[in-house]
Amino acid sequence: MSIVEIFTKIEHKLRPVILKLFKPEIFISLYTSSRNSYLKKLSNANVSANLSECIYEQSLFKNRLKFRNDLGNAAGFDKDGSLLEFNYKIGAGFSVVGTVLSEEYSGNIHKSIFGKSNPWTPLPNSGSAINSLGLPSKGIDIAVKNIKKFKDRVKPKDFPIGVSIMGHPLHKDSERKLKGISECVDKALEVADFIEINESCPNTEHNDDQSSMLARVTEVIELRDSKERYVPVLVKLGDLGDAEFTIKFLSKLKVDGIVIVNTQKNYSTLLPRVSKRDQKLYDYYTENYQGGVSGAVIKDFSFEQAKKAASVIDNLNLDMIVVHTGGIATKDDIQNSRKIAKDIVCLREWYTGLMEAMGSNSWNKVYSKLI
Repeated sequence: MSIVEIFTKIEHKLRPVILKLFKPEIFISLYTSSRNSYLKKLSNANVSANLSECIYEQSLFKNRLKFRNDLGNAAGFDKDGSLLEFNYKIGAGFSVVGTVLSEEYSGNIHKSIFGKSNPWTPLPNSGSAINSLGLPSKGIDIAVKNIKKFKDRVKPKDFPIGVSIMGHPLHKDSERKLKGISECVDKALEVADFIEINESCPNTEHNDDQSSMLARVTEVIELRDSKERYVPVLVKLGDLGDAEFTIKFLSKLKVDGIVIVNTQKNYSTLLPRVSKRDQKLYDYYTENYQGGVSGAVIKDFSFEQAKKAASVIDNLNLDMIVVHTGGIATKDDIQNSRKIAKDIVCLREWYTGLMEAMGSNSWNKVYSKLI
């Protein structure tokens, strides 16, 4: 067991105690300031899961891609592809790199006595978290380079790599934003096994009206179709809205699937699901930083949305899949997600749930115990 794994388990047990000891603003600053250095340590962590125990094979997109299992690490965990080897060795069925941008970007900056960093906090007693990272990115070129290096060095088997892409938050002009997305997609298509278009980041300004989404997704699909190799394109949403309208709309654009749901911002609705021991922290964070809520607190909503999506796709007999994300953390969550519609809700993604699992399980067993 590596030092970073031991630290993770100790820190996870102590979180509720740390919350009791410090005011919310200090607690947030502590976790915000330590996030990047912790993730960097993961890239060198010694993990050697028995990958033969992590098998739940899925062949999707007309057998173009084979997944060794149906649970992968969601965008946000590995911003630039530096954690691909960790993700592969821990047993993930696939991994999503990003969200990446056309140019380097610092994201939202939190200033404290611990320095400058991107704000986030766990909700220690709720199996959840809130982040206001604001899409920090080293840029598409770094991500592509890291994916290439990983593939050349490790030669992964049945481990598709997705790249999550969004328009740059500083590109206010729609034409410039669209150009940046196109640049990202064009470069990502060289190395990505699938593309995930992020249409739902809660921490940046983003024009999500129908005409703007039409322009973005159309541009991506046309660029994909111009290449010799077919790369599936998925769209990540925070909410289906009118489910039938949304799915029909995306199906006509030849989107291969949807990822549902992203983090959520309906704070008052989610509050009753937050442990009372976390509510002071929750209120302070959402009032001062806003941000998207993830983890167990949004699980009921994510399941409801996944069921709606599957029902529409089934009723309309569409050739689309659903990637279920949001609040997935346990074996029961995965089994219940699989029961929604096995041939439609084919894949699952986690991030906050993964971090919770890493805090309470041997890293060599995190995936094998669930799959």
